[in-house]
Amino acid sequence: MQIGLNIRKFFSGQVWHKHANQSDIEWVFVPGGEYLMGSPEDELNRNNDEIQHMVTVLPYRISKYAITVYQFKEFVEATNYLTDSEKGKDEEKGSFVWKGYAGKFKTGTTWRCNERGRIMSEHDYNHPVVHISWNDAQAFAKWKGFRLPTEAEWEFACRAGTLTPFNTGYELKPKFANFKPDNTNSKHFGNDFKNEIMPIGEYKPNALGLYDMHGNIGEWCSDYYAAYPNEPQMNPGGPESGEYRVVRGGSWLSHMRSCRSARRIYCKPDESIYDIGFRLAASQ
Repeated sequence: MQIGLNIRKFFSGQVWHKHANQSDIEWVFVPGGEYLMGSPEDELNRNNDEIQHMVTVLPYRISKYAITVYQFKEFVEATNYLTDSEKGKDEEKGSFVWKGYAGKFKTGTTWRCNERGRIMSEHDYNHPVVHISWNDAQAFAKWKGFRLPTEAEWEFACRAGTLTPFNTGYELKPKFANFKPDNTNSKHFGNDFKNEIMPIGEYKPNALGLYDMHGNIGEWCSDYYAAYPNEPQMNPGGPESGEYRVVRGGSWLSHMRSCRSARRIYCKPDESIYDIGFRLAASQ
């Protein structure tokens, strides 16, 4: 199976179904295929944990958008679920919020809050839900009858057939994603830096029809974080154990380099923060 330009033949961008209301998960079908996961050694701003290796993923579905506050609200109301940010002693209940210069733990912050820890109005429930731990995301996925994407599935879907640092090419522009300007690209922004999480579907999708794979929020994957294996992998799901879970995609506070398709970060599964949410996947 050839890699490069011909990899695009695997991508139809076929939408599984259209949503009837805010509750529905809208799916995109990914036919699967073989690709080089990770980044080449000459990729700008590459990290050492992005060693390229051949991966084959089987066909799957992935949600077109990140899970919204509205969708998570339905889960909580149906199950009386308490998120990790709502458990423990009063002084332990909360999440990390953005204070304009750094993240800071704020008691009382839950999934109902925005990135700065303020309670959101229902008008804004079309935003991706944040202040969600991996445990919370996993619980929602199980309730829906689906799962979180593997790290390999996430990157395959993000790339949408590309081998460049971004699915838009060698750079990311503000019309394609919600991220933070730096010294190399501030000229492209003007007044376009939003400095906040945006509603789902505000930016152009990738070639598969998936929204916000770069920027806006980071997204939990199912895998434990670990070094990549050197040998080719068939539909990998990551190691069987570990301390941290993988987060992908960058966020509204990330510079362009941190939104690359191959970029990896990780957090403890019970941690919640102002710029991490999730989307769902399902095997075929």
